Amino acid sequence: MLQLPYSQNFDKFSKFFLVFIVLFTFSTVSKAQRYLDLDGSFIYVCIETQSPVPKELVSYEADETIEAIIHDILDKTHKKQNFEIINADLPAIGTLIDKTGKKYLLYNSAYFNGIDDATLRTNLIAHAIGHLINSHRHQLPFSEDEEMDADEYAGYALRSIGVPPTALMNLLNAIQKRFPNNKISPKEHLEAIQRGFNKADAALRNAEHASYYENNVNDILKNFPRFQFPVPKQSADCSLKDWFKGYQNLEQVDNRLSKALFDAGYRSKRYFQVPGGFAVVTRVEQYDQKSCTPKSEQVRWNSKIVREDSFSISSYVKSFLFPEVGYFRLFVFVVTNQPITSKGEAIKRETAEAWLNDGANGLPDLIKQMPFTSSTDVFSLVYEFRVRDTNKEAILIPSSCQGYTHLNNARIIQCLNQR
Repeated sequence: MLQLPYSQNFDKFSKFFLVFIVLFTFSTVSKAQRYLDLDGSFIYVCIETQSPVPKELVSYEADETIEAIIHDILDKTHKKQNFEIINADLPAIGTLIDKTGKKYLLYNSAYFNGIDDATLRTNLIAHAIGHLINSHRHQLPFSEDEEMDADEYAGYALRSIGVPPTALMNLLNAIQKRFPNNKISPKEHLEAIQRGFNKADAALRNAEHASYYENNVNDILKNFPRFQFPVPKQSADCSLKDWFKGYQNLEQVDNRLSKALFDAGYRSKRYFQVPGGFAVVTRVEQYDQKSCTPKSEQVRWNSKIVREDSFSISSYVKSFLFPEVGYFRLFVFVVTNQPITSKGEAIKRETAEAWLNDGANGLPDLIKQMPFTSSTDVFSLVYEFRVRDTNKEAILIPSSCQGYTHLNNARIIQCLNQR
């Protein structure tokens, strides 16, 4: 509440004049800014500081230049806007999800107008969009996988809007200067951006303009990564078709499958096309071969064998006498209206790990719109590898568990049941 100094010497005209000035000031400000009326329970992340939302946020009139960049990124990457855009008084740029699930992209126009480097400015905006279109859950801090997803989308966006390859090295220098204490090194950020950049470059190859694809939609699929079909020889498998009865298209299947994987802890996944549909590949994880459950989070995603035994003299001696054996696996979910068969030699773990780099971070609309019919199956493949020593080659092995057991003990079945 505004407190005015009291003076008995104020005459009626002076008091009227002061009240008029105050009311005029407030009415003028209210046209340019307003307090955000957002649902009280929400999750927010400032992309630069990774800090939670202030208790109160004020919104301002839209900045046409910044919002034009946002719409250009969405248009050139063929993504639909699934969030509201607001110019607000946060430190930099951030994303917000309220308790109803509504998404927001919040940006501070003064912050961006102070950035002279156009590539850095576009990269920061595209990175935020990447978090939203990939439906990241905004758990603080963002996981490394989610950061890499957002970076990869940013790289894809940079190339799609015409940023030249020579600008990437300057971007690395700008990231090092602006984010010196980030938990992910600038080099790792740039590598993820480069991956997305290269994928967009491949998609745009032999095309002078992005609009080329509007008249040549088949070229989108021509450049979309392909999964081996017939599929590589698997360790175990399981059909999940019964979980998707009544679905109309492949986008609905992807949405439910993606939510289940995320809730089960599989935050990184990549997409490929297969005849009549698509495939989703998860990240390689360490698991307990007897129970078919994932290892603890501390070692689950480690690419090297990690002994989980508590320290003792016997375990110490055992580590010298007997080489540690590690078990690794990944899931591939194939959604297609074609018969699924497997053939060929057993794949190596290095090949399976490369899938996460070679795939795309989302499906094109052309695949999303494919109908889900009675002949469409959702088929899970499990690839298991045994390593007798960290430096020895991994061997693909037949599974000691059924495919359903793998899915159930990895909590994927449980999460599929939670619609």
